[in-house]
Amino acid sequence: MRNIKIANSETTECLQQQVAALKAELHIRYQELAIMQRRVIEHAPAADNSTAIAKYRAIEVQLNEMKKSTSWRITSPLRKVVRFFRRRN
Repeated sequence: MRNIKIANSETTECLQQQVAALKAELHIRYQELAIMQRRVIEHAPAADNSTAIAKYRAIEVQLNEMKKSTSWRITSPLRKVVRFFRRRN
């Protein structure tokens, strides 16, 4: 009977050591996760800025193309007249 108790106490001690080792590893993984989350947060605005800049440039290109169009140039006098009357009111 005593041999069984010794084996059980050794098993319990071994399991406790394994649990402690797993807890330590889990703590390290949580620290790594926190570091990765901070990096994502730090780089997220930069990614959003580059997307916003790309969209702005695309819109700018479209606007320049529109201003170069024949219809835009033909309607220029009409827009000037409309602006004149809007300023007077």
